[in-house]
Amino acid sequence: TTKRVLAEGYTVSVTLGSEHVKGSPFQVEVSPGAPSASQSNIYSGDYGYDASLGEFGSVAGVGRKFLLQLRDDYGNDLDQAAASSSGNKLEIEVDGAENVTTSVVGLPDGRFEMFY
Repeated sequence: TTKRVLAEGYTVSVTLGSEHVKGSPFQVEVSPGAPSASQSNIYSGDYGYDASLGEFGSVAGVGRKFLLQLRDDYGNDLDQAAASSSGNKLEIEVDGAENVTTSVVGLPDGRFEMFY
């Protein structure tokens, strides 16, 4: 038994002796699994913020964008369809702040742009 961990296409061959069994070889597409919080990653992106504020720092009254890449337990990137089909809701919460607007926007490359 072999466990596939990379989400990609594979060729499966079934042989009896040295001959392929009818229907072999065949193609299998392995899709990413469910999102994993421990494997997913938040990063600041390239938005031109002042580096002296730190990777996620901001200035009072000024919002901040950052990026999220969801991954499954094996580190496979999830696209929008896979992330949406999981049923998990992405949310941003800013503890201790009042009147903060937040948003989550799916990008064409499968990442999410988040804003607070």
